[in-house]
Amino acid sequence: MRLKEEYDIEPWTFEQHVGEAVIIPAGCPYQIRNSKCCVHVVLEFMSPESVAECIQLTDEIHLLPEDHKAEVDKLEVKKMALHSVETAIKEIRELTSNPKHD
Repeated sequence: MRLKEEYDIEPWTFEQHVGEAVIIPAGCPYQIRNSKCCVHVVLEFMSPESVAECIQLTDEIHLLPEDHKAEVDKLEVKKMALHSVETAIKEIRELTSNPKHD
């Protein structure tokens, strides 16, 4: 109840059955308790609009003491952004050098 009182955050509790998928909205904190053996598959997504904020958060995490609970950059935000730029440049080159697209 402390989360609700102090931060106005109210948890949702539900059961997931065999064959069901759960989609958690971006930015929504979550915690999972497995009552049976399962496979946990996570697809991380970062929108172009949030890249700058993600990089800032990554940089802030690196300033924390080594024994801090915060986890390292699992998404590898800077690598992902660099790869996206590289892919976009390749696409632009292909589109501008290929006469079929005129």
